[in-house]
Amino acid sequence: NRGDIFGILGAILAGAAYTSVRELTKHYDLRIIVLSFMIPGVLVPLSLMIGANFIEMRYLSFLISSFKMPSFYLYDDIIMLGITSTLGQYLMTKSYSYAPAKIVGTFSYSSIIFSALIGIFIFSDPLPDIATIFGAVLIVIAGVLIVKR
Repeated sequence: NRGDIFGILGAILAGAAYTSVRELTKHYDLRIIVLSFMIPGVLVPLSLMIGANFIEMRYLSFLISSFKMPSFYLYDDIIMLGITSTLGQYLMTKSYSYAPAKIVGTFSYSSIIFSALIGIFIFSDPLPDIATIFGAVLIVIAGVLIVKR
């Protein structure tokens, strides 16, 4: 499944990025590091949206699609999303500058639990099935074992 491949690739790239952040903070200002993470996050989707006007790939339609102007009523949501994601990236980068990646990474596993709870209680998502719960528990246990090692 291509979604699985992108999920695994994303996890590997995120792991490599956050492992290198601690070393980068010894040589660069925190704002430069955050900006260097954000530039590809703007340029890659922008190039995919522009490319979608010239290339049609049905099997990559989940990745390459043309730009659609958002509704005026969504602008406050988009602005808040930008502010909170920038703040989150800054604080995450700062935390990786103070502690090893294996320690900080373990705390980020709590996002699995919070995401599920927010989905269930705010967005009325269905309760996760037993396989999803088992997978989340395995990820959290693996993180705790890494820290203890």
